[in-house]
Amino acid sequence: MIDTHLNIIQWNLNGFSKKREEIGFLIQEYNPEIICLQETNFKENYVAPIKNYNGYSKNRQGADRASGGIAIYIKSYILNTTINIQSEIEVLAVQVNLKEKLTICNIYLPNQKKFSSSDIDQIIQQLPTPYIIFGDFNAHSSLWGSAKTDPSGKEIEKLLEKVNIVLPNDVSPTHINIANGNLCCIDLTLCPSSLAHRLEWKVLPHLLSKNFIELKKIRAKSKFLIKNSKKESWKKFTCSINNKTNLKELWTKIRSLKGLNRDQEIHITDEHTSTSLPEEVAQKIGSFFYENFSNSIYKQKFIDEIKIPAENTPIQFDTSLIDSDQISLNATITLKEMNLALSKCKSKSPGPVEIPYCFLQNLGSSAKNYLLNLYNTIWRTGRIPDEWKKGIIIPIHKPGKDKHSVEGYRPITLHDKSNGKNNKQ
Repeated sequence: MIDTHLNIIQWNLNGFSKKREEIGFLIQEYNPEIICLQETNFKENYVAPIKNYNGYSKNRQGADRASGGIAIYIKSYILNTTINIQSEIEVLAVQVNLKEKLTICNIYLPNQKKFSSSDIDQIIQQLPTPYIIFGDFNAHSSLWGSAKTDPSGKEIEKLLEKVNIVLPNDVSPTHINIANGNLCCIDLTLCPSSLAHRLEWKVLPHLLSKNFIELKKIRAKSKFLIKNSKKESWKKFTCSINNKTNLKELWTKIRSLKGLNRDQEIHITDEHTSTSLPEEVAQKIGSFFYENFSNSIYKQKFIDEIKIPAENTPIQFDTSLIDSDQISLNATITLKEMNLALSKCKSKSPGPVEIPYCFLQNLGSSAKNYLLNLYNTIWRTGRIPDEWKKGIIIPIHKPGKDKHSVEGYRPITLHDKSNGKNNKQ
């Protein structure tokens, strides 16, 4: 089911655990924002996790074994609210908040379940509009491509007689009977007539078990080729490294060979807009951090009477010529002190110039003496290079806070490692 801005997949997978690989393939191939699943066969209150999705489920209770059940998975950056539906039918509804609100409803009606059009109508009356209903209704009708019309199909036909409800299905079959190979359409989509013209409905190619086995074989061969290609690429790259090699390119290459990706997409939503564009997200979060560390958080009286006078008052201190601690603290930094400080630096995250601590720890003696002289010049004059005052600010999500709001993040700054720690012990 495709809107201009939304991809939704519906599937009766008859057991989530045995179809996990197929789900991964569908996500990789179609990148749906929303997934509606029937017959998940989850136990009790369990809902299987899918990376980058928030999952909601309604599982069948009191059964001798895990069976039935439905689930809705929504991309984690999409704001959503669950809707409580009162019904004897297996039904689950979630309202998503995009440029406009939309209610997604998922229904499963097993073969043996008898229902009437009024049962579905009662569910519809509880859904905030606009809505889309996805479901495996096990209902056959010639109206949507089945060879015959059964009692369940007649009940859906009655529902469609209402002028404001539309069935976007074409006559494409959605189900294959493994026993006899017959095709039929029992997976239906319902929506208000006002929404129908904005939807495109189609059946995705079915993942037959034979085809999927071939797919897994191809994937295994691909992994083998990728592994060998990485090995050869690394040999070539290490042979090309010299004193002119760009450090940023070097570490980018190492991370790519390890399969690491530091880029984590952040989606920020406020009253007016929702964005995941890196420049816009950085501007929103950066503005929030700036305001929280600027004078705007203080009252003007505090700024005028306390803050500014305190900042403009020189710090007075007396140096004692007989106090050994003061003499030690004000003495020049020794090589031993610098090496001791560097040995305690465990961070592997480099700053803007991509120089990690391990590089400084393994410098030769002449380079360490040069670095020591630089530190002592700064220690003596109190003047710090402007480049050392710059850093990379990384927004870190606060546990339990809204990850779609700027208030849900705190700043962590990565400075140049060459600016060192306090070498005095």
